[in-house]
Amino acid sequence: MPKISIIIPIYKSEKFLKKCVDSILSQTFKNIEILLIDDGSPDLSGEICDQYASEYSQVKAFHISNSGVSAARNFGISKSSGEYLCFIDSDDYVEDEYLECFGLNVYLDLDLYMQGYRILGLNREEEKKFPQNAVYYNQKEPYIYSEMNFIMASPCFKLYRRSVVEENHILFDESISLGEDHLFSLNYYCYVTSVYVSTGCFYNYVYHGGEQHLTNRYVPLENILYYSDQIEFFRNKIFANLGIINTSFLIPWKKAFVLIVLDSLVRVLESKWSWGDKRMEYKKYIAYLNSDKELFEVRIENNSTKILLLILNSKLFHSFTFVYTYIYIRKKLSFL
Repeated sequence: MPKISIIIPIYKSEKFLKKCVDSILSQTFKNIEILLIDDGSPDLSGEICDQYASEYSQVKAFHISNSGVSAARNFGISKSSGEYLCFIDSDDYVEDEYLECFGLNVYLDLDLYMQGYRILGLNREEEKKFPQNAVYYNQKEPYIYSEMNFIMASPCFKLYRRSVVEENHILFDESISLGEDHLFSLNYYCYVTSVYVSTGCFYNYVYHGGEQHLTNRYVPLENILYYSDQIEFFRNKIFANLGIINTSFLIPWKKAFVLIVLDSLVRVLESKWSWGDKRMEYKKYIAYLNSDKELFEVRIENNSTKILLLILNSKLFHSFTFVYTYIYIRKKLSFL
């Protein structure tokens, strides 16, 4: 039976960590090792890791200086010994059948195993899942579906063959804090020759709020541009490998990308930066938006976002004061 190395990067997770680890220890699939990577947490997370490592032989605790989630995951990869890698975030949790559902005991020796996930929080519950259990040796169909449903955007709810990762030097990009998860998954998919997808949906992605979520924090425009360039690079490789010409299935992702760009602009204008710094950063965003008019063609359902796009694409496009005033009014009226 293949062994699965479960890698959990941990930072300020003392409130959620026990629920996460306990859910993994309860798995019906037993041939696992759990690598807890404490990324220099200032809270009690590190002590919790040590406690689990002392009580369970399959748990290993590591402590590194704070270097970010990508560095923690890369460290976990270097310490893993299983045939397959599995990434779980420390503020999420999984159901007992999560690992069993990948079908590793039935569908042997494949490069990639995927299943869906459940979104919890924001006063809603939503599932993203595959419509059928299937093995693919032409990877076009599972790739398209996983991009449309944001399954590809995360390294979670998947099993990666460790030998493919090591032989092709696939690691998380430690230089950015936007889209590194997505880039890892796409980079890996460039080397995939076989995929199993499951209708299972046993990963619980929990929205706790806070600055770790993209819609709650400022992302430098340089990071956005880098992510955009890299994602295009890996996608073009996948498109060439799989013979993909029609890319209309990427519309949901384009909508999400527009929201990331606009929300980061909003964060700048809502910040405590000086007026001059805000104006300088605003000009960078305007130059980028002006260079990619395709962004304005994406249909957005949210009313306030549509209004902001109309402002930016109108004769008021360069009016910093107008947009700043709009953001201020929106904030006061809780428009979003």
